[in-house]
Amino acid sequence: MYKTTANRFKGTKKEYLMIREISSDVQKLKKTANYKIRQKYFEDQTYLNYNSLDKLMKEENNFDYRRCHSQVAQQTLKTNDKSWKSFFELHKLKKSGKYTRPISIPGYQRGKT
Repeated sequence: MYKTTANRFKGTKKEYLMIREISSDVQKLKKTANYKIRQKYFEDQTYLNYNSLDKLMKEENNFDYRRCHSQVAQQTLKTNDKSWKSFFELHKLKKSGKYTRPISIPGYQRGKT
């Protein structure tokens, strides 16, 4: 199942291109954040939560993070954090035997960047 939203844009070409660029920046930030969390998880089986990730992005002066407005960047990281928390909760349930379906690590969103 894919989560999609279709909207009809009524504005100028300049506004459309600006929104498209912002959307692309958010998608790049989401992929960067997911990459950092995955690498940390594969290294030492620990989780890089929202606060740690936010601090890391600021300290590294991450280009994708700085390119987005602060509220947009923080909300993107929080959304990513929510999907990873869900994964870990399912992982706990699977270990205890209360969940039998297969689970997988949150992946990268497909699409153009």
